[in-house]
Amino acid sequence: MISFKLLQESSGANITISQICKAAGITKSTFYYYYHSIDEVIESFSDIISIQLSEAMPEIFAQKTCIDQALLAIKAVDSAVEQLGPAVASSRYTMHLKKGDYEGFHAEAGWALVVAIISKAIALGEIPADRSAEEVATSIFYIMRGVNHSWCMCGGKFDFTETVQKELRLYLDLLKNSATVPEKN
Repeated sequence: MISFKLLQESSGANITISQICKAAGITKSTFYYYYHSIDEVIESFSDIISIQLSEAMPEIFAQKTCIDQALLAIKAVDSAVEQLGPAVASSRYTMHLKKGDYEGFHAEAGWALVVAIISKAIALGEIPADRSAEEVATSIFYIMRGVNHSWCMCGGKFDFTETVQKELRLYLDLLKNSATVPEKN
């Protein structure tokens, strides 16, 4: 967590292994026993997000509708991202851009869970069946990613989690209502 704090305080810019070791009171050999690079440290923050999502599972599945389950799962992910802060999120994006190795949404924490919940929402008629669960989940993740980029760019000056929830509620309401809108001839 020392490296996490350093990334937050420095806006993620130019953190060195020496700085991490000094702040943590460890030697470089100890650092290299656990990590091969700063990029691995940054990527390990994904574990924090996964843990928070796992801890939220009982509450997620206690929700009455699949849409509410999906929104709560996303809220758990977003709350973890918000706790990490915009500097850590920006550092992770920058790292993937430099390496050109971003695996896509399907590798993000919560992807499989959101797809499964959306599949059930479609099967139950909560969301029209005119799109696949993967298409709906992809749209959800694009909305999240757009809000996340804005949040990072403005240094976290707005409530990321609540903004995502608001935008996703609008999107899901539009999807739900699209089945009830009569077609024009």
